[in-house]
Amino acid sequence: ASECTRALEARPTDRRALVVRAQARRALRQLDLARQDLDEALRIDPSVAQAWSTLAAVRHDGKDAAGAETLRRHAKALA
Repeated sequence: ASECTRALEARPTDRRALVVRAQARRALRQLDLARQDLDEALRIDPSVAQAWSTLAAVRHDGKDAAGAETLRRHAKALA
């Protein structure tokens, strides 16, 4: 996560770095921070399927199975 944070300091709109940092934060169980990164990545570019699928995983981890399934379908449609 720290490498992505450094990359984002140089390029704050790097959606790939946002998604990778969100994945790291999810692994660390920092679900709110992961969600914030994904929301920002999707604000920058709502067509990034990986951001949608990672957001689905974060929602699932947060016990929102129905929301997660909706996001998974959306990610699949974009892929």
